[in-house]
Amino acid sequence: MNFPKVDWSQSTETSLKIVWDELIDPDSNINGYSLEMYYSSEYTSGEFVEIYNGRYNKEQLAFTVKGLTTGVYYQFRLRAINYNGYGVYSDIKEFYACSSPS
Repeated sequence: MNFPKVDWSQSTETSLKIVWDELIDPDSNINGYSLEMYYSSEYTSGEFVEIYNGRYNKEQLAFTVKGLTTGVYYQFRLRAINYNGYGVYSDIKEFYACSSPS
């Protein structure tokens, strides 16, 4: 499984453009991708929540997460979707919401 990355040229202090490479699987046609972000609050101990479901949009290889807090790190994981359902998760990747160095 490929890993989510950040396109820093398209990210801001409060948003991250998460990108990934197309997954080629000779045994199964990929229909799309699911992106999840770790979410926790004062009411929950934390869990991954799906923030993008591209089940029928395999050409979309990016998603911009908005409304983030500057200086906070966020965790993401990705998995492919085919006709049989969801594939295995990628490794978890962590990124900080921040501005680019000037």
